[in-house]
Amino acid sequence: MKGFTVEAFVRTGCYRESDWRGRISAEVEGRMEEALKMLGIGELRKRDISTLSDGEFQKACLATGLTRRAEVLLLDEPTAHLDVENRIDVLRTLREVARKTGTAVLFSSHDLHDALQVADRVFALTRDGRFLASAGTDVLRAAFPALANLR
Repeated sequence: MKGFTVEAFVRTGCYRESDWRGRISAEVEGRMEEALKMLGIGELRKRDISTLSDGEFQKACLATGLTRRAEVLLLDEPTAHLDVENRIDVLRTLREVARKTGTAVLFSSHDLHDALQVADRVFALTRDGRFLASAGTDVLRAAFPALANLR
């Protein structure tokens, strides 16, 4: 994706909101500005997407969903392959996005610790994808106090 800026990446994700020439409205432009600012990547807008860290790239992906005003952000392992600092930053960002925008965030994770940092409810699945159990994170934090230390 060399030569593709963060701004172009987010705009491309908003193709349904664009006109026949690919232009987005001033309203969508404003939402993009808000999303980039909220995620702390506004200063990266002109940067080539291939030069972003994994954490910055995750935030650019989130900016697309926020710009489109998605009611639900469905994320598959959003902290996979991130170093500890970026992992914590992305988790805090997800929690803040949900709190500030009211957007539901549903993400998969193999890490119970990650889930306890941001989730209100955790669903456990078997290896073959069947529902096993569900619990509020307050119950899980009480059961696994060593895992709930970042909140």
